[in-house]
Amino acid sequence: MQESPRAPVKSQQVTRCSALCPVMIGLFGISEVLKRVQQGASKLQLPPITEKVKISPLEALRIIWQNKWTLIKSAFVGTFVGALPGAGADIAAWVAYGVEKKTSRNSEDFGKGNIKGVIAPTSANNAALGGTWIPALVFGVPGDTITAIVLGAMLMYGLKPGPLIFTESPDLVNGVFSIAILANILLIPIGYLGIKAFAFVLKMKTSVVLTAVVLFSMIGSFAIRNSYFDIYVMLIFGLIGFLFERLSVPLAPMILGLILGPMVEDNLRVGLIKTGGSMGQFFTRPISLVLFILIVLVFLGGPALNLLKKGFSKHKTEE
Repeated sequence: MQESPRAPVKSQQVTRCSALCPVMIGLFGISEVLKRVQQGASKLQLPPITEKVKISPLEALRIIWQNKWTLIKSAFVGTFVGALPGAGADIAAWVAYGVEKKTSRNSEDFGKGNIKGVIAPTSANNAALGGTWIPALVFGVPGDTITAIVLGAMLMYGLKPGPLIFTESPDLVNGVFSIAILANILLIPIGYLGIKAFAFVLKMKTSVVLTAVVLFSMIGSFAIRNSYFDIYVMLIFGLIGFLFERLSVPLAPMILGLILGPMVEDNLRVGLIKTGGSMGQFFTRPISLVLFILIVLVFLGGPALNLLKKGFSKHKTEE
């Protein structure tokens, strides 16, 4: 068995370009800067938010209660995705956003101020952090980079993560759970102070804020691998993100593809090695068949429901 490059290029930097952060910075940071610059010089002299909006904690709790089903659904999605080894909170947030947008009656309002577009990913993000501990403690497989570091520290002290850790080291497990609960409680006052602090940024001129965004984006992209090439990648994907926004093409599927693509490819290669290169077992084994059917339902379920709704409404108007 010999390996060969899939897309031969002369630049080795392109073949080694695997940093996801410059791509995400470009898609969401630089593209937003370009979109704001396009609005005209007059708006760049105004702060990003010109109206004073003050919401009390009780009002915030009321908004959360009104969207409680979105919160619960996204929390389940985040926990499930977080429990998948290597998935992490980023994927959970994007999946929850996609699920909520697909199942919402007002999906066209997402990205235009719909509060559910904020509640869904943040709920899934927080839930995924707890879900990552499921494979870490039960199977000894890290759910994300944080649990990987913790597992490494546990092994250094002679602790073996796995099913027996609940009986051999119950104090450690109770400590992990207690710290997780305490950390989530402390997030409330710390987050409240953070909101107060970052609110001052929104009072600056938009031109100053956008300049700072570009500056820190370039620094962050360069600092990942100390490579100027990553800055070029960030700028290119910033332009791509800006064009996608103009064409009303969602960016979330691209990000999910960039994150999950290598994982899917690696596991597909492992599966093909085990099956001797045959794809048949992917559709005949019970677990893989159920997963395949679920994927098909996710892809076709939304359009099918829309067709049924249109047919029902058309039938109702004819009557």
